Amino acid sequence: MSTANLRPVEGYDKLAAFIEADPGLAIFRRFTKLNFKSILYYQAEIANLEEELDFLIQDDKDSQDEKKQLYPFSVRDLKEGNPTQWSKFQEARDLMEKFNHAIIQQRELMRLSTPDKCDLNVLREWLDRPEGGNMFFETAAEMDVYHKRNDGDMIALFSRHEGVDNLTRLIFNRVVPWFHKRWGEKYEVRAFLGLCLPSES
Repeated sequence: MSTANLRPVEGYDKLAAFIEADPGLAIFRRFTKLNFKSILYYQAEIANLEEELDFLIQDDKDSQDEKKQLYPFSVRDLKEGNPTQWSKFQEARDLMEKFNHAIIQQRELMRLSTPDKCDLNVLREWLDRPEGGNMFFETAAEMDVYHKRNDGDMIALFSRHEGVDNLTRLIFNRVVPWFHKRWGEKYEVRAFLGLCLPSES
């Protein structure tokens, strides 16, 4: 296929390519409040299921049925004799797995660094420029993601500012933004910086 027939890279494809060229701009929203709300909802669902399960267990204990007296001692008897109790437990187990996973994920999210202001400004300026992102977002909500009001909710997946000397930090803060404005559309920042970028482990 001739390259002349290929459509230009636009929208999120162009933004992804821009971030790929400079991992220091891998900046995203943490959605902290929504993540916490999701965890709280999991917690509430599990608490309600736990109460329902406790009632079912107590009913079986209070029963005069000898088979039901075996439920606390045999999972096989429980599964065969009271599918309702077992089904309720499986429902709780599935929710707890999601809850535990969400807790661990949120802990890792909270450990991620906030983006450097210089990097965030570079990304915003690129999104604004007609030859850059040209504010391609079709909805106000998507456009709002990188608004300054969300600065406290942003995370950076890669920090090129950790463990570097003052000269390198100056290059990152002054030269990189200048490079992005001049030639960022044609050349990869990764190649431009060369040895200045910390090596990937």
